[in-house]
Amino acid sequence: MLKKCVFSLVYLLPIHLYAAQVDVLREQAIQNYRAGQTQQAVSQLDQLLNKYPHDQKLLADYLFIMSSEKRDLTNFSRFLVNINYVDFPEYAKLPLIQNFRDFKHFKTAIDWSKKFNIQKSVDGRILLSVLYAEAQDVANAKDQLSKIDIKGLTADQLVRVAYAYRLINLPVDALATVEHAYQQQSKSSSVLQEYVYDLIAIGSYKKAQQLLQASEKTEQTVQMLQTLQVSEFSQHINNAIARYKYLNREGLSDAESFAELDKVLEQGQKMHQQMNPSDPNYLRFYYDYLYGLDFRGRSKAVIENFTQLNIPLEKLPAYVRHAIADSYLAEQKPKKAEFAYKTLLSEKNYPDMTVYTGLYYSYIEQEKYKEAEQLLAEVDRLIPTYKYSQAKGVDKTSHPDRDDYIALQGMHLAYANHLDQAEKHFQKKVEQAPANESLINNLARVEHWREKPLEAKKTISRLNGIDPIAKDTRINEMQNAQALGDIPTWRKTTQNLVQYYPDDSGVIKSRKELEDRNRATISHSTTWGQSKADGRDTVSGQNGLKDREMETRLNSPWINDNYRLFAWHQDRYGEYRFGDVHDQRYGVGAEWQANRKALSAIVSQSTDGGQAGVRLDWSQWLNDHWQYQLQYNSQADIPLQALDAGEDGQSYRAAVTWQKDESRQIGASYGLTDISDGNKQQEFSTFWRERLFDAPHHITYGTVRGFYGTNSQDQTAYFSPSSHYSAELNLSHDWVTWREYERSFKQHFEAGVGLYKQADYSAKPTYSLQYQHQWQLSRTWQLNYGIGWQYHPYDGHDEQHTYGIFGFEGRF
Repeated sequence: MLKKCVFSLVYLLPIHLYAAQVDVLREQAIQNYRAGQTQQAVSQLDQLLNKYPHDQKLLADYLFIMSSEKRDLTNFSRFLVNINYVDFPEYAKLPLIQNFRDFKHFKTAIDWSKKFNIQKSVDGRILLSVLYAEAQDVANAKDQLSKIDIKGLTADQLVRVAYAYRLINLPVDALATVEHAYQQQSKSSSVLQEYVYDLIAIGSYKKAQQLLQASEKTEQTVQMLQTLQVSEFSQHINNAIARYKYLNREGLSDAESFAELDKVLEQGQKMHQQMNPSDPNYLRFYYDYLYGLDFRGRSKAVIENFTQLNIPLEKLPAYVRHAIADSYLAEQKPKKAEFAYKTLLSEKNYPDMTVYTGLYYSYIEQEKYKEAEQLLAEVDRLIPTYKYSQAKGVDKTSHPDRDDYIALQGMHLAYANHLDQAEKHFQKKVEQAPANESLINNLARVEHWREKPLEAKKTISRLNGIDPIAKDTRINEMQNAQALGDIPTWRKTTQNLVQYYPDDSGVIKSRKELEDRNRATISHSTTWGQSKADGRDTVSGQNGLKDREMETRLNSPWINDNYRLFAWHQDRYGEYRFGDVHDQRYGVGAEWQANRKALSAIVSQSTDGGQAGVRLDWSQWLNDHWQYQLQYNSQADIPLQALDAGEDGQSYRAAVTWQKDESRQIGASYGLTDISDGNKQQEFSTFWRERLFDAPHHITYGTVRGFYGTNSQDQTAYFSPSSHYSAELNLSHDWVTWREYERSFKQHFEAGVGLYKQADYSAKPTYSLQYQHQWQLSRTWQLNYGIGWQYHPYDGHDEQHTYGIFGFEGRF
């Protein structure tokens, strides 16, 4: 027996000596840390852990010191893996978990809490419930809180329980809990703070204010009063926005719907002047203030305030970045808007259709159609299709984001010039959801863009009887009245909508275009060129060796919606073998337009004292597809050679056009010119115009033209074959090379080839080329210029005509 005891002592003694030695060295390191010698203490513990990596007390003290030094313990995984959950000292468990919590590694903290089985104690259960709440794991947080009996808890414990309840949006339970703490320690600053926060959570701002005013005035209570004020301001912002949405749905005007928000923002302006950047609540206030300004449409103020804030965009909360992105887009700064929207895409559970739509339009307004299309394809994958109800027996419904996506999908087709596809898209969706106001309005909008205003009006009428009338419906009706030429209705609806929605871009545009009718306008066009014949020094065509034609019209403002006066000037010049011929005419006239009908009359006089003339023009759209035109001119534009010979003439013209939509037009016209030399010129022409290709910046049309003409006299001083006819195939292409909102630069190309046959001569080919620059300088001014070339036979000889083009139009 004695031998056995001696044997045990011999083998156990080194172990006890080792433990005692490590404890002594560990204690020395701790003493050094307490004495402020942090580096030395850490170095000592590092050396010990290198030798004894599994010593639980060493691990506990080392990690405790690292935590005290505000080091993130998740970066010390080589030590964490050596922790023995059973033997690890109790005094170090909660600080370890608290460190994970401080660095917001909530899930890691929860995992270690379970490993240490901290829920066996009350403090452990409270901490675990707080961690679940901070991790937004509501179900587990509720479960843990339900296991806590608040009877017998200290004030500090009650405060933590109340905090957890508040985080999972159970403010009533939080308030009930903290009131027990307040009964125990009404002077406790932590109790007072949680009490005030819980009162704020249930919107009891007045009681919270009374509580703080009744407390001793300290730096904390002063700060909390400011917190209370900022919280109340934030709540008022949200309430005002919710009220706007409700009143807007009820059909009230923006002035009425925004009244509450305007008052809150006015209060925010005063608070802004009173707060200092050093105030703890300054940023929180500023964020909510920017959010409110953006919702009100004060985009310029949002950007100005954000710039003054001098904080990088990426460091702002997601909802504030969203407001700034919207404001950049509204202020026509799409590149900055794109960057701001993209910062939201990585936010967990934040991006929704409003973010995707904003990013989409930031692409479109930069002409980035490819990126916009790629985004739509990605959004289709990201957003849910259906919304499910938790109520039994309730069917699933289309998710609101999916509805918005379907609308944007169709509008994208329209923006990309695929109007036919856009119309089919919305027709199909309206068939599937015949009562959907948004889809019906979008269908009407596309029909309007396809130059079918009566069809659009019929589509909008499907919404008759729905009360209140939706904003989109009213704007559609306004724009359609404009397209139909119903000026009184257009004016009335615009004036009404200006009162209701003064900041809407569509209403603003309509108001400006109405105001344009109160301004004088001008239009001018000039063509000049020269002709040459193969192997000849003369030409047979009507243009002469050199030619020029100018036409200018100056219009008065519209009078009584449908009438205006105008002055007109025409200058024609030709150089011929026998000399130059110059013809100028001046005139004044009046015009009437209403409901897609137009009548104009002009009285003109040539500068050489020739006979005065009258020209009458009438046109009318019978429906969306058929239009006819009539014209009579008592002083027709006869060839200059005939004018030089002292002749004059009168002309009659009739034309009819069938238009499917913007993609196809077919027309025919007949003209008779009776010249005083006895010659009667008759012309019959037809055309078929078809859109062949469309893309966001490109549109191509193909046109087939036919012509047949006769002259009763063919022995004249001007080109007058007894009969002639032609056929031509023409391709035209428009390329929007640059566009920035209301300004754009377009290149126009044309190429034609045809066949011309003149009586007594064989048929010969014709060719034509044209190239133009077309500038939209502003919303109201346009400029174009270009060059062209034609190859055409006359009297059996091929002639080439090279010409230039210049024109402009605008409003003063």
